Amino acid sequence: MPYDENYSDAANKADQDLLDQLDEDLMRLAELADAEADRLDAELTAELDAHTQHPATTRPSTKNSLKRLTSKTVNRPLAQVINLADRRSGRD
Repeated sequence: MPYDENYSDAANKADQDLLDQLDEDLMRLAELADAEADRLDAELTAELDAHTQHPATTRPSTKNSLKRLTSKTVNRPLAQVINLADRRSGRD
């Protein structure tokens, strides 16, 4: 802003207060966005884990593996989960 002799100290203070409030609001939004990203990452990781569980308790027979991969507890097809993971990690 160009220098103006008539621009008062009160106006300068008001401008600075607005800038400070804007900065505070942006930081709060950034924190909320980070929290939401962390929540989405956790959900996505859980879905990936559901698709790729290690068969520690059963023999890796093809029949059991296929049943586990097509279980009703898995909400999305694996390819869709991988695409979501790629987008979340910035590889899209």
